[in-house]
Amino acid sequence: MLSLRGVRKRYGEREALALERFEAAAGEHWLVLGPSGCGKTTLLHLLAGLLSPSEGEIEVAGERLDRMNGARLDRWRGRTVGLVPQKLHLVPSLTVEQNLLLAPYLAGLAPEPARARALLADLGLAAKARARPAELSHGEQQRAAVARAVMNRPKLLLADEPTSNLDDAACEAALALLQSQANACGATLVVASHDRRAAARFDRQLRLGE
Repeated sequence: MLSLRGVRKRYGEREALALERFEAAAGEHWLVLGPSGCGKTTLLHLLAGLLSPSEGEIEVAGERLDRMNGARLDRWRGRTVGLVPQKLHLVPSLTVEQNLLLAPYLAGLAPEPARARALLADLGLAAKARARPAELSHGEQQRAAVARAVMNRPKLLLADEPTSNLDDAACEAALALLQSQANACGATLVVASHDRRAAARFDRQLRLGE
């Protein structure tokens, strides 16, 4: 499903990530664990095609990302990758349902309002469909962001520090939500975190900066 070989990402003289090999099969759940600044977010952004490697090969869902750019890469990302960023980036002027419908629009796909409503119902947000993000609690915003990320049935679901600043119960709930939604659409899940509480939920782990 995904494969990285000899990947380096540099910013000038600073090397943000050096990874000789990382592979994950379809449907697997992976935790990328390591301290702040070790390259976890860089890795997720490389997998999503938001960054290009300075060296190396990146293949996701049969496509070589290091050979794609521009509109083709944007279209591929919208249809293949779901990303839950650390800062959730819900559009404040849109309702929760409209935030979900933005995902297929940006990917050039037909709108699926029935799917948006079904996802919100599954995640306990049916009553919040017409609310603005500012009217939601942090946990509700996080669930909305996960729903938006899986709206297009991605093959790869990425989450950056999803348990940051959460208590133990909320941490468990956030990880369970990501895993259940990845399973629902058959996606490979890659979660990046410095939170060692997450380790208990993942049999497959990549440790950076250790």
